[in-house]
Amino acid sequence: EWVEQVRCWAEFKHLRGSETVMAGRLQGRHPMVVRLRTSPQSRQVAADWRLTDLGTGTDYAIRDVTVTREWIDLLCEGGSAA
Repeated sequence: EWVEQVRCWAEFKHLRGSETVMAGRLQGRHPMVVRLRTSPQSRQVAADWRLTDLGTGTDYAIRDVTVTREWIDLLCEGGSAA
C-alpha cells in the first residue's frame, strides 16, 4: 500500500522522438520527465517511489532522480507503476 509522502506542483515533460522512447510506447510504457522545485520535502523523493498526477489520477514509476541546485528532475514511466 502506497502512502503519500510529498505533495507539490510539478512540470510534466513528455519525452518523444528517440528509438528508446518509441520502443517503450510500443510496449505500453510512457516515459516523461517531471520537474519539481527543490525543497526539503522534494529532496526526499527516491527512485523506488511512485508519483501520482493528481490532475489526471495517472500513476508513474520513478526510475531516476537528478538533483540540481534549484530543481529535481524525475525520470518517470507511466504504464508500469502498479
